[in-house]
Amino acid sequence: SPVVASSGTGRPEVAARTVVVIFADHGEYLGERGRLGHDYSLYPEVVRVPLIVRAPGVPVGVEAAPVTLLDVLPTVLELAGVSGVEPRGGRSLLSPDPDRVILLEMRGSGPYPERVALLHGGALLHCAEPERACEVCEAWAQPPTCRVDPARQAPLRARLDAALEAYRNDARQAARRAAFQAWTA
Repeated sequence: SPVVASSGTGRPEVAARTVVVIFADHGEYLGERGRLGHDYSLYPEVVRVPLIVRAPGVPVGVEAAPVTLLDVLPTVLELAGVSGVEPRGGRSLLSPDPDRVILLEMRGSGPYPERVALLHGGALLHCAEPERACEVCEAWAQPPTCRVDPARQAPLRARLDAALEAYRNDARQAARRAAFQAWTA
């Protein structure tokens, strides 16, 4: 059944200009892969989360293009008519890009290795560092399926390597990583 958002005022004129955004920062394992919680991984069960936008003039539907939570701020700014603000990362969900590539990175901790993943279309390439053993996951399948598939992995791996290189060469990202490492040391 559809989700109905209300301004809570009972006044249609308020609801007509109200924007509601609902999202989660991560998913949870509920027995999938023999796990509970949200351990150190970037499998679909953990990275695929709800992101719901209800706003005047925005059609109801499901967007198949990959998105990230970094897209929330540019979307809200556009819906509010705010211009001249340059959010870091992300893009408005009002202009989806079906060919978009999204890089996910998780820093290692203790016995858990660093992990990287790349989301492109409905495919998620999940790799463990430093050995970088990778699996290709059908991210939108119910339940998500993952397997080693060298033929399908090769083009995704090339995109992952290019995205990682760009990310790691970005000065802002390098400063954030250094601050995080100092904070966790």
